[in-house]
Amino acid sequence: MGRQIIIAGLIAILAIFGNKTMYTRSIHRPNDPTMPVLTTRWVDNNQFYSIKSYYLQEYPFFKIFDRNHFFNNYLPTGSISFRNNSEKTVDSTTITQLIDELIEEVNKKKKQFSHFKVLRKRNFNRNKISGLLILKCKDYPFVVKLFIENPNSFTNPYQKGIEPTIFFFMAGGINRHISGFTRIKNAQFIKNCIAHKPSLPVEFDVPRKWFYIPRGSKWMELRGYNIGLNDQIVTKIPGTYCIIADEIKYERKFSLLNKGDRQISMKFCNLVNFCIDPHIDNFMLEKETKKLVIVDTEHFPSITGLTNVDGIYTSQIRWYIDLSLKCLQDMYFRDKKTRKYIQHYGTHHY
Repeated sequence: MGRQIIIAGLIAILAIFGNKTMYTRSIHRPNDPTMPVLTTRWVDNNQFYSIKSYYLQEYPFFKIFDRNHFFNNYLPTGSISFRNNSEKTVDSTTITQLIDELIEEVNKKKKQFSHFKVLRKRNFNRNKISGLLILKCKDYPFVVKLFIENPNSFTNPYQKGIEPTIFFFMAGGINRHISGFTRIKNAQFIKNCIAHKPSLPVEFDVPRKWFYIPRGSKWMELRGYNIGLNDQIVTKIPGTYCIIADEIKYERKFSLLNKGDRQISMKFCNLVNFCIDPHIDNFMLEKETKKLVIVDTEHFPSITGLTNVDGIYTSQIRWYIDLSLKCLQDMYFRDKKTRKYIQHYGTHHY
């Protein structure tokens, strides 16, 4: 096992610190007129921003956002009950008012917020006000995942850290803003899998989740050239949006040091064909219900560019070694023929 960890570490270091070579270009090399290009702008503004990259694919930018699904899963009006106490409720307008105030404080670049506690900020650029913030509501049992982008930040994928940069290369240019649209649809898929597998060793669950667009948010136009089979393709997405989810009060998180935890988490990931990240922290034993709750339902194949999982995995280490090898292959060993094929036909995200 120690040898496998060392190999995985070396692969990760090479992938992370060697990625700058992927976008250097000789000044004497002519521009390729067939290179994929993505341009962005606010729908009410003609200031365009663009990025050119052989890694851009149609699927992340023009297939993931489903407008009907988004608004069919919008935060409902009226009272919302608490997860484990239906007698306690909060009106949805109270939650939206708190989020709208949060947006004002974020735009002022505040480090602390009146009604929310920051849970995670590593994928957020506070100075440029872009990326993903995860926050806990101080007064109500809800977590808010806040996604913010603007046309300029959207076309600068290397500003938000190492992890988003790697996902950019692995999955056709995807970022957290785009992959956020997969979370509710994937949660619904997971619940369906759970319902049809009564023989699971423990009772699984996922939090309720809703979309919300804060007051005053703008929409971005995305326009692609040389991406897919069309000369040009266009869509629109919200520049700022939220996912509001139940807070999970956990008795404990799963641990890699616990063999039983590792076995259960990998068994579940195999069951759902790795549509979720098998990272052990995603599994929590809920204090009140004793259910095993999966808190992160981001569609893992979409952010890693996975097209298939061959066989059954029983080891997290083996899984991450194979994922690292895929990253290495995508970043450094994709030949021109393969690149051109993916540019036009993309990869099939199962």
